[in-house]
Amino acid sequence: MSVIGTWLIIIGLIIATWQYRDIQGKEIAVGKVTALEPYGSGGRSGQTYRLVANFSDQLGNPHSYRASFGLPSPGYEVGDPIRIYFERENASNCGVLSFGYRFGIAWGFIALGLSFWLLAVGWEFGNGWLENLIPTTVTSN
Repeated sequence: MSVIGTWLIIIGLIIATWQYRDIQGKEIAVGKVTALEPYGSGGRSGQTYRLVANFSDQLGNPHSYRASFGLPSPGYEVGDPIRIYFERENASNCGVLSFGYRFGIAWGFIALGLSFWLLAVGWEFGNGWLENLIPTTVTSN
């Protein structure tokens, strides 16, 4: 189990590193959430919403961010301030700068990997504890 946990942690760290490098050197602006657009059919999982936000670049030119995916609860309400990162030369290449949006998937892999490690350690500790609590009474020849 610890091998699976180790791989999950490694995958999470790779994703986190990739996300961190992606936002390095980008401009950061505080924009405003302007809409939560219904996204997809709703289906069995319920309605999802795509986040839409407006922000301005370093020259004051207005730009929009529109998520390429929908979430049941995007974590923002219309009118909320939101941090947006963007390329100085191409502000349409932008994204939400929040821990959940940038590192949520990586954190999920890391947490799952740590839980596999905890499970493996717990199993070992539990076996030792049980052997001490209830000793073997018959030995084999």
